[in-house]
Amino acid sequence: MREYREIDLDQEPCIFLTCKHIFTAITLDGQMELSKHYQMSSSGQPTALASSSMPLSEDTVKVCPQCRGSLRNIARYGRIIRRALLDETSKRFIAWSTAEFAKVGSYFLDCQERLDIAATETVRASIGRHGKLAVGGGQLEAVTAVVDWVGDGYFTELMKSRRNITKYSSRVRHEEQPFRRVADFVTHAKRTRKDMGHFSFDESVMQVKGDLQARALLLRCDLLVLKKFMELWSGAEERKTQITFDLSEHKKDCKDLFEMAQKSVHPKEVIEGFVFQAQFLALERGILLRQDGQSTQDRCAEFKAEAEQALAHAREFARNYPGSAASVQADIEATSSMLKELVFYSAVSTRELRTVFQAMGFSTGHWYTCVNGHPFTIGECGMPMELASCPECGQPVGGQQHRAVDGVARATEMEAIGTGIGELALGGQ
Repeated sequence: MREYREIDLDQEPCIFLTCKHIFTAITLDGQMELSKHYQMSSSGQPTALASSSMPLSEDTVKVCPQCRGSLRNIARYGRIIRRALLDETSKRFIAWSTAEFAKVGSYFLDCQERLDIAATETVRASIGRHGKLAVGGGQLEAVTAVVDWVGDGYFTELMKSRRNITKYSSRVRHEEQPFRRVADFVTHAKRTRKDMGHFSFDESVMQVKGDLQARALLLRCDLLVLKKFMELWSGAEERKTQITFDLSEHKKDCKDLFEMAQKSVHPKEVIEGFVFQAQFLALERGILLRQDGQSTQDRCAEFKAEAEQALAHAREFARNYPGSAASVQADIEATSSMLKELVFYSAVSTRELRTVFQAMGFSTGHWYTCVNGHPFTIGECGMPMELASCPECGQPVGGQQHRAVDGVARATEMEAIGTGIGELALGGQ
């Protein structure tokens, strides 16, 4: 509350903001929490970078305390401002990807419901016709071969859903996230300037949940196409088609899914990866069992053994993470039936899956962060009622009787971002 002429600039240097307000450095340093980001000398000057702050730990972008004007051009606080902006961008990315996945998943379920009630008489009459059907190559190539063989526009809507999932997947990939893009820009700039200095990037700030969900949903979509084909083909009056299945690329993607999910501690997607791998193996085996030859029978036995091993891994994770396994438990049992009875169907009803996707929306529930700053949501009333572990780092989350465990904080800014994105999504429909 002093005037500028009262300040001894040798003792108290001042900072002039572009909004014309003037503050002593010590006052503004305190407002900006400079000591959180730098090691400070006894005289209050920054001497070195402090350890990296926790991911998503900055609640707001700091502004002028008097008029809320921008501080972006003040070099002294550039690192603090940029980190806060990056945190805010990441929060928006998480909120957007969560809401968008709910929309993409809901449309996929709409297509699945329409397939369940679609007329199949024309399709069944021609699906077992003479000819050779080779299902293999890349994932899209394999699915397209089945879609073209079935014809009659039977899978048109589902393939549109697949394109939506693929587009969503491309937008939530690891390299598309805000922290990764900034890291890539900095690395490129250093190379362009031939600066050989060291640049480190903490991968723990990356949010891989959206990427994992997109991968899992794409696999579920392809499985639906292949299982529907098997169901129709098995019920055809004549089955004169020479069919070969080579789902190597799909099985590789399943492996990538459960390895990536295991590394980032997302048990639900780990279980899905193993289950989907077993289902693709069951589909390959189902085709081979209708063929003759000792080598064919040997391969059938190998496929069955691999599928049973994958299911064993899925059951092991389900026992260790019962909360994450609830929504995929029926998939495990359905896959077991595929191997025993050669019946290809989905035991998880569309209604059950829709409940899971709707729970990812923003109409109910609250956002929280664990002790390490990783965001998560609690649905229904939005208050913690049971203990759990953070899927990102394993720290305790949740709570009992509406009281959160120590270290868990309410992420009100995430809720505000999520609510805004949800309203925009509804307005665009």
